[in-house]
Amino acid sequence: SGFMVIEAASRGDEEVIFIEKKPAVYKILKENLKVFDFNYNLYLTDSTKAIEKLSGFKFDIIFADPPYNSELICKVIQKIYEYSILSNSGIIILEHPKNLEVEEIIKPYNFEIYKKKIYGDTTITIIKACLN
Repeated sequence: SGFMVIEAASRGDEEVIFIEKKPAVYKILKENLKVFDFNYNLYLTDSTKAIEKLSGFKFDIIFADPPYNSELICKVIQKIYEYSILSNSGIIILEHPKNLEVEEIIKPYNFEIYKKKIYGDTTITIIKACLN
């Protein structure tokens, strides 16, 4: 998902926030971002804690690539909803294993699947808020 974020930023997103939990990956990402000319903030923290700290912000695009085979996907979706950080017209781009039942995860949080694309064992699902 980091490459998708960089691509989006290079196409004109106003500001990008990167969250990385692993110090080694954080260090590499920090070094690699130096060559790009866009506004960004990079945080070394857990994604759920970051969402809580960013609760005053509204995001148009949230890229999420939690570790596979973890409960973190459910927690991230729940925190995005709980702290209301997705703008009304915003989307969540979620990378996950293709066998994950995303519909069941997002249903309680008034999100819906906008689009889904499968690449081998990986799926990219675009999620948006239900605006009933």
